[in-house]
Amino acid sequence: METTRRRQSIDRKRISFEACCASPRSTLHAFGSPSGNRDCRKNVSFADKETLVRIIPATIELTEDDVDALWYTKEEFQLSRKSQMFIVKLMERGMSSLEDDEELCPRGLESRTRLGARRKNETIEASWDAVLGEQEKQWQEGKFSAWSLARIYFEASAQSSMEAFLAAKRDAQFVENLKKLES
Repeated sequence: METTRRRQSIDRKRISFEACCASPRSTLHAFGSPSGNRDCRKNVSFADKETLVRIIPATIELTEDDVDALWYTKEEFQLSRKSQMFIVKLMERGMSSLEDDEELCPRGLESRTRLGARRKNETIEASWDAVLGEQEKQWQEGKFSAWSLARIYFEASAQSSMEAFLAAKRDAQFVENLKKLES
């Protein structure tokens, strides 16, 4: 029964992987498809419309005023950390009203809660275990396949990758909605 559940989970992840690779606009193109197809890789795309380009000076070219304007001071950083810790405490207490609060944004702090940190660590450990297990198997067989290791890692981390992708899509939609409201 456990093997069947694990196999179904892997099959769902494989379908998700193949679905993301089928889309030419997808940002989830990884190391290749589960079948080893190397045509499905990370890609770069460019906006169709004209884009503003700004030259970013090297750190050595910055004046002291530029540095003061660009980097957080120690006090600003500490204040930011305190604010984040406060928001995490509210998240742990189940304060769902944070979603609508412009001052207290929980976005990006999900893995700072106890539950979020545990999920993140479990995903990392499961990914390591899967890759190390595959690596040991390859050593025993006298083989080496980087594509196979990448596929194993992708399958182990597919759920968190998909969650990150969906969160990014929600963020992009949020920004688009803001732009429409401002114009």
